[in-house]
Amino acid sequence: MTTSVLSRDCEQLTVDDWFTRPDVPERSELYQGVLIVAPPPDMRHQRATLEIAGALLALDHRGEGIAAVAPTGVVLASDIGFEPDVLYLSPERVHLLKQRGIEGPPDIVVEVASPGTRRFDRLTKLPTYLEYGVREVWIVDPESRTVEVHEPGLAEPRTARFGEPIPSRIVDVGSASLELVPESLA
Repeated sequence: MTTSVLSRDCEQLTVDDWFTRPDVPERSELYQGVLIVAPPPDMRHQRATLEIAGALLALDHRGEGIAAVAPTGVVLASDIGFEPDVLYLSPERVHLLKQRGIEGPPDIVVEVASPGTRRFDRLTKLPTYLEYGVREVWIVDPESRTVEVHEPGLAEPRTARFGEPIPSRIVDVGSASLELVPESLA
């Protein structure tokens, strides 16, 4: 399965449309005015998302920023709105938190690779996040059991295997307990 384009031949949408139109499905994203819908994530994706969210939520509970999970909208431009699996705002960027979502680039966005979103996450979302000022983009891959930390201007990502400390320059979450994510599910 892959992501599906719903509005390519239709009208170009804005993020205001994305947030307010009743016919916009859940788990949708907006890229250059085109509505993109993803299939439901698999269970390894969900487990990895929960572990990362828990690690970042611990920082939130200590007053060291704000963590959020999908479906939290992140507005990067008038025609670009994504729903990262997990995001983090440092205390310096908490002002980006608004009622409808995040208005601007978070410090960290986390995309957990799934069979249905892997290509879109890497080929579209990753470069877009970096272009619009996200400080770190983490690509968590339950299949290869790796975490890649991408930064603007960094030629190659810093990579860790599940169970190793995530090589973030922004937060220290250790391994985020990703070693607990099952290698396979029956």
